[in-house]
Amino acid sequence: MAKRRRTGTIIQTRRDERRLNVYRLARAAGIAASTLTKIEQRKRHPSLRTAIKIAHVLRCCIDEIFDSAGYARLDPLLSPPPTEPAKRGRVASNADPRN
Repeated sequence: MAKRRRTGTIIQTRRDERRLNVYRLARAAGIAASTLTKIEQRKRHPSLRTAIKIAHVLRCCIDEIFDSAGYARLDPLLSPPPTEPAKRGRVASNADPRN
């Protein structure tokens, strides 16, 4: 919940810095003004797609919004999952069965 609060606050701060009201930012981002208001009031968390649209209009990087809110960078999400260790009693496919 704390991260949600910070995300809404960061978006509102960036909007104020750009001297945009809620309606202008929402219209430019292609989202409903009520959605933006709920995000800024910390009643709703933005989807990644919505956050990207907002960041584009605010001329900031999506990482700036989420990093400042305490989320990890998006890059780790793109890395492959760790491999699972071989189970006992089974030979790993890349192991030499003669050993």
